[in-house]
Amino acid sequence: MVSNYRIKMKHLHILFVIITITFSCSHEKKWIECDSCHGNGKVTRTCTTCDGEKAFPCTKCSSQGNIRCSLCQGKGKKQCGMCWGKGRESCISCNGTGYDTYINMQCGMCWGRGYKDCFTCSGSGFERCYFCQEKGYIQCSSCHGHGYILCIECSGEGTSEQKCSKCNGATRVYE
Repeated sequence: MVSNYRIKMKHLHILFVIITITFSCSHEKKWIECDSCHGNGKVTRTCTTCDGEKAFPCTKCSSQGNIRCSLCQGKGKKQCGMCWGKGRESCISCNGTGYDTYINMQCGMCWGRGYKDCFTCSGSGFERCYFCQEKGYIQCSSCHGHGYILCIECSGEGTSEQKCSKCNGATRVYE
C-alpha cells in the first residue's frame, strides 16, 4: 500500500512539473495585433479581374450605350407594310384603270388616277418605327445604356477583401 502511494505521488509530481513548464512557456508568447491586416482579419487588395478599373468597356455597343435599330436600320422609319414603300395603293373600285366601267365615267374613288394614297403612310411610303420610337437606335441590352459593364468579381468596387493569410482572419498572432 505504501508503494502504491509513492507511485501516485511520483505521478502527481511529474504532472505538476509538466503543467508548470507548459504554463511558463505559454506566458513567454504574447498575442499581438497582426501587422498585415492591422487587426482587421481581412486585407483589401486590388481586383485581379479588372485591375482596379471597376468595369469593362461594352463590346456590343462599342461603349456608346446605344445600338442601331435593326428594324429600321437606324433611319427611324421603315418601309410601309401596307403599300410596300410605293406610297399608293391601286384603286379597288376601278382596278387601277381610273375609269369606272359601271357608270361609264371617271372613277369617283381615285379621281381618275387609278390609285389612292396609302392610308397607312399617307403616301410617303414610310411609317414610323415603333421599335426605336423613330430615334434610329435602341438602348444596348448588355450595358443598359451605360457603355460599360461592371466587374462581377469586385461588384464594381475595384478592390476585394480577402482573409488575411498571416493571421488566417484571427486578427492576432503570437509575438
